[in-house]
Amino acid sequence: MTAPADSSAPPASQPAPPAAPAPPPAGPVPPSPESVPDEPAFGASAAGRATNDSLRALSKAARMLALYDAHNDAIRRFVADYRATMEKVLRDFGDMELEIRPFEVLRAGDVVHREKDREKSLAFRLYRDGIRRLVVEKRASWVEQLQLLKVLSVRFAGVRQQEEDAVTMLSACDFKAISFEAVSGLVARDDDEEGAIDDGGGGMRPDGDVAGPTEWDLPLPAPLGRTQTAQAPVGDAELERLRAEEASATLPARAVRMLREVVRSESPDRDLVAMAEEIRDFLLVEGTVANLRDMATALAEAPGPERFAPVVAVLGQEPSLAQLLSRVPASEPHAPAELCDLLGHAAGTLPRLLDHFASKPEWVPLRELIVFVARGGPDAILPRIPAAAVPIARRLHAMFVEAAPARALESATLLAARSEPDLQLLALACAAGMPPCAAATELALKLLGAPSPRVRVKAVAALVHLPDPRAFKPLAKFAEESVDSTAEAEAEALGMALGLSSPEEAGALFARWVHPGGGFVGRLRRGNPVLVRAAAAGLGVVPGKEAAALLKEIDSRADEDLHRCCLRSGVLRKKRGLADG
Repeated sequence: MTAPADSSAPPASQPAPPAAPAPPPAGPVPPSPESVPDEPAFGASAAGRATNDSLRALSKAARMLALYDAHNDAIRRFVADYRATMEKVLRDFGDMELEIRPFEVLRAGDVVHREKDREKSLAFRLYRDGIRRLVVEKRASWVEQLQLLKVLSVRFAGVRQQEEDAVTMLSACDFKAISFEAVSGLVARDDDEEGAIDDGGGGMRPDGDVAGPTEWDLPLPAPLGRTQTAQAPVGDAELERLRAEEASATLPARAVRMLREVVRSESPDRDLVAMAEEIRDFLLVEGTVANLRDMATALAEAPGPERFAPVVAVLGQEPSLAQLLSRVPASEPHAPAELCDLLGHAAGTLPRLLDHFASKPEWVPLRELIVFVARGGPDAILPRIPAAAVPIARRLHAMFVEAAPARALESATLLAARSEPDLQLLALACAAGMPPCAAATELALKLLGAPSPRVRVKAVAALVHLPDPRAFKPLAKFAEESVDSTAEAEAEALGMALGLSSPEEAGALFARWVHPGGGFVGRLRRGNPVLVRAAAAGLGVVPGKEAAALLKEIDSRADEDLHRCCLRSGVLRKKRGLADG
């Protein structure tokens, strides 16, 4: 076995210093230092823990420098982290003397680094090249520390045996405050050949097994028994499974997975947006709606999601939207959930969906898509209601109410302004179903003067459900001015609405209608039949003995139809607890 040699005395003939690793071509953005998984922390003492921090920073910086452009901001953060931790450990604990083992690094007997994955193990890289002891003195400059990092980054690149090893490159650096001891390395003939190693001190025994160096400190596994290898046929099922793993059908899902991993980086690099746009365009052609949904979700969850908003917004514009809608079968009874989720991420989609609705108002999946998207903001529906055809206006109103129930009166007010009775009736039904409020009352009062008797009756019925003292005077005026054109059902609804809106005022008004002119002579007169019928219906909800007596008086001289109206009012008074006044 070769005796350790102090590298502080440079060899007689030193090769030229290695050139710094050339930056790789522009490509993926390196992850941030915080996003790279840390190696396990070690160190029983304060010096051990500080040394472990510096070695972990060195290992991460070397691995990233071997993969990415050295001028990238993220790489600079890795290097800055390495510099800060190295300065701290040297300042606080002096010279850093490290013992290198196959998968461990020790400082004064304290394990300060351990990683058994040879691709990530700093210890393995150094031990494989023959380094057994590494000393970084307190006076080591940043230039020498940076040279050490460059050497390790080259070794982390997975070089082959014919290239310079760590011993050669460290020797060429001509360090003043960094030294090492080395023996002949135990090096794989090829990075892919786990077991093929050169005779690095242990030699080959006659039986062909490898004898490791005496300082190999981890127990070797027992050698496997000798066996014969032979080719064996691979079954069709196994072949099909292997082909499926790399089939073109899996490309969309793999592209989304790659995008999700890359955009987790906190770097605001514009290349990420360009990459997302390219994957979006690929998925529009080759992927499914579910793939696009997953892409939109990944971009929404990425740091700084606003930079990706235009990428997703394109999916809600033409021609992308038409392409997505064409993927929904005409026989599909409902909107696919993945399409709803996708368009929910795409800002500005609702107006384009409404354009499609104008030509396909009967297509249920499209209406469900509009409702889903409108829940994020339904305002684009309202301007289309005044000019839409009656069937489309009805559906626009229904979609607006489903998307924003609390704002239903906004749509109903637009319907009430239309001249079509069917739309006015729909507006009144909406107002009657709302909790009593000034806007609902005003809508119903406005439609009291509608040309259609059906609308007027519905307006009065709505006011029955919206008792409001402010409605009393408009109702009374309407009743007296329209007496010649008021039907019996409308008259009864008017009386009920008056009684509910202001019972006290209604009782006095009903008495004037039954006894027009007042006084003894007025009591002998018969009032207008329409107004008397309205009074008979309204007295069913007016409390007081006077109201009960007036109802009995009307009934005493009523014909058969008016008698039935009085009976209904009497039953209603009992239900409301008003029978005795």
